[in-house]
Amino acid sequence: MIALGRSLAWSVLLACALGANSAAVVTVVDEGDSLLMSPLHLEEEPPPIRSGRALSLGFGEAHGRTREEALEQVNRWLEALRQDRELHERTTGLRELIRQLRPSAGGDGVLGTFPEGVLAPEFDEFLLSAEVDQVSGVIETGKALHLVQRIETYAAVRQLFLEGRGEVVRARSLELRAQLEGGGSFRELAREHSMDLPSAERGGDYAVFERGPRDSQLKRAAFDLEVGELSLPIETPLGWHLLQRVDPGELAPELHEKNWGRFRAVLITHAGSSVAANPLRSLTEARALTEEIHVRLSRGEPFEPIARYSNDDPGGKDRAGDLGWIHRKTPRLPIFLRTAFLLDPGELSLPTETEVGWIIVRRDR
Repeated sequence: MIALGRSLAWSVLLACALGANSAAVVTVVDEGDSLLMSPLHLEEEPPPIRSGRALSLGFGEAHGRTREEALEQVNRWLEALRQDRELHERTTGLRELIRQLRPSAGGDGVLGTFPEGVLAPEFDEFLLSAEVDQVSGVIETGKALHLVQRIETYAAVRQLFLEGRGEVVRARSLELRAQLEGGGSFRELAREHSMDLPSAERGGDYAVFERGPRDSQLKRAAFDLEVGELSLPIETPLGWHLLQRVDPGELAPELHEKNWGRFRAVLITHAGSSVAANPLRSLTEARALTEEIHVRLSRGEPFEPIARYSNDDPGGKDRAGDLGWIHRKTPRLPIFLRTAFLLDPGELSLPTETEVGWIIVRRDR
């Protein structure tokens, strides 16, 4: 399926949510909706994004519990979280609860980071209005109940890296950590000792990470730190890392994780297309037209007039092929858009055959 309707994207996330399975979802493409990307974010700048985690409990015959039984259980979790916060002033209660309830899953319920329109409307409504760390009341979608927490979207870190494995390198990393705890300058020690040369030259400035559902080891460690906190040595296949979390504003914009792109596309359908079929055009004719368009674009003809004239994506002619801002980690992003992130701004993709027709993509930003 090419279209990324709200209901389809949510069904994927719900299937991944802890303890809940989603029912089958049929995506209906209305007149004017894009077959290539939904929702469309056509603003001048990328839309706001929010990050969240969820604890979900399914109900119904497939789950062996009634809605009332599920609701009673979820309300018990809510009460436990309330008491935990009152006693300890903790903001990690839902994460720890998920880890206790689902130890074999190995996660902490993080769904990822999303613009409006990707998750279920009830999730959007909460995440776009909640404060960081706030936990929702019971949210019901389909055959599942959820507790949702808005979590931090960004974590910025400096790094001091020592190459090599084993206790000798770890011991040296601990020595450097002791110097930092004793008041040593992270920037000076990173410049002098870090073996990751690009970040060493920046005084250890490493990256501003964006929260994802399956973050790498260093990203997970970054989000576990408080701002100003120094990690213990972290071992990876490359060596040992010391991380210090800082305010994202302290690092240069080019160190922010790049997950947004702006794209345009032309879709050419034919009689065999699975959606929006063109009964007057054969597959051979569609391929020939697509190749002709690609040649014209490669020679420097403007994209917009061609997309206004030859484009079978619903609404695509009016938008001159504009697909708007697309987030790299949108669930179930079709492969022709995943690979489009490899393009430089202004670069054109090769024609790609899909079940709905032939597609040419240009990355604008």
